[in-house]
Amino acid sequence: MRDPVASVRSAAASALSNISADLGAVRRDACTALIGSLNDCSANVRSSAAFALGMIGTDLPTENRGEAFRALIPLLRDPNARVRSDAAFALGSIGRELPLADRITAFRELTHLLRRNPDTDTRGNAAFALSMIREDVPEADRRNAFIVLIPLLGDGDAEVKRYATNALGYMGVQPENAVATLAGIINDNQVPQSVRTAALSALRSIPTNNQMPEGLRTAATTALRSIEEHIRSRNTLIEALSSTSPQDRISAIETLSSETGSQEVFNALTHLLRDGNADVRRAASSALGRVGQDLSETDRTEAVNGLVRSFLHDESADVRTATANALGSIGHRTPEVIRGLMTSLGNSNVNVRESAAFALGNIGGTSRNASIALTLLLTGENDPFVMGSAAYALGRVLPNSPEGLRGTAVSALTSLFSNDNTYVRNSAIGALGNIWQNSLEAGRREIVNELTPLLSHSNANIRNSAALTLGNIGENLPYTARRNIANVLIPLLANSDANTRSSAARSLGNIGLDVPGARTALEGLLNDPDADVRLSVENALQQMRQDHQNSIMDA
Repeated sequence: MRDPVASVRSAAASALSNISADLGAVRRDACTALIGSLNDCSANVRSSAAFALGMIGTDLPTENRGEAFRALIPLLRDPNARVRSDAAFALGSIGRELPLADRITAFRELTHLLRRNPDTDTRGNAAFALSMIREDVPEADRRNAFIVLIPLLGDGDAEVKRYATNALGYMGVQPENAVATLAGIINDNQVPQSVRTAALSALRSIPTNNQMPEGLRTAATTALRSIEEHIRSRNTLIEALSSTSPQDRISAIETLSSETGSQEVFNALTHLLRDGNADVRRAASSALGRVGQDLSETDRTEAVNGLVRSFLHDESADVRTATANALGSIGHRTPEVIRGLMTSLGNSNVNVRESAAFALGNIGGTSRNASIALTLLLTGENDPFVMGSAAYALGRVLPNSPEGLRGTAVSALTSLFSNDNTYVRNSAIGALGNIWQNSLEAGRREIVNELTPLLSHSNANIRNSAALTLGNIGENLPYTARRNIANVLIPLLANSDANTRSSAARSLGNIGLDVPGARTALEGLLNDPDADVRLSVENALQQMRQDHQNSIMDA
């Protein structure tokens, strides 16, 4: 945490978030180090430290949580959006057991943060935090929170809506405009079911008594009736799962698959993994992948165990493919899941191999055996879709694996640069960007040295993919490497291909380095005929200005 290189400090903070709860003393020492890093001059380090505190803070003694709380509060006004978002998440995670006075302070600061209409992640984390620390907060403060939470019910992001509706339900106060808004959400079939369910809980927490205006009582009653009708309809569909007609069973499955997070629907679908009809089993597997995403931790474990058994033993390749996709969608990582998917990397069916590889990537995490298996698959595979999925997965499961494994995998990925298939090449380039994040310095130099020449490649897709990947990691590169990449990107701003100009502009903005000629070249494209190029240029110039302001504030 005291390393002179900011990216190393950031990676160290991220690693501390995984410390086991059993290591009490070590976890306390980690907390002390992370609290000290909340004042780091690098926004990335402050962000990583805040997030890590949120992950490990719940098991700390009260005095340590209080210390973390006092250090996190100022970060809600940090100039960096990601720092503000992670600070809000951390306050929500550690705040429930804090003294009431501290929670009231945090509650007011989070309300003020939402009043400033922050970015999507910050809105969601701030709403989450409010719902977690609201216990015994004065009603006046809860009413103020209601005022900023209600507009979030119309947010374009479903997760923000869900957190906001949960928070409204927990608050238990009754401003008049909440009822009509919540009722509208419940009655809107286009809103995700998880959001409608949260809105229902919020509405039920608001007393529909005689003091409520008649119009609002009517809206609340209509919404509750709508949910009751929906439940009756769901029960009818669940009964249809036992129909003697396979097509009727499949139709019911497809309709019920929108019921994400429903334990009742999940239980009903699980039985169909043993159905005698392969098409029914395939439909049930796909539906479980959608329904299981919002289940509790315990229920998801049960879901994936049933899916793995189906995955390993089903005679139908189509069912195994659908089940692999479902396991990747649920994203629950258990040894049984990893072993099952690894076994299927050697399946004779190309679709099964592709889906198994892609699912390993979606699940992510660290797995030495999976890294080895995916690397071997790359060296012996001919199907481009399997190769692309294996490359993507390597970028997700390899970063925290031993350094020796990374060297072999990086060689396998760089060999794909000459592949004829665009998907394969782009997957390999993107994977190297992910692997770079947790590589040692020598490994990082190797990856950057492999990617930089691709900026001058004759193929536009390769140029653009390399530019975006280097841009994503560029902020954490040493100054000399960033300058070298920027000097290669600047000429690409004059390329005849609009996508290349756009990618180069976005990457220059992400690198955040105003090398000689970069700003002038970008400003020359403010009137580019392509709208995506103009947008990328405007964002890049804004990022350069913001980074310049942050460097002044951090000085």
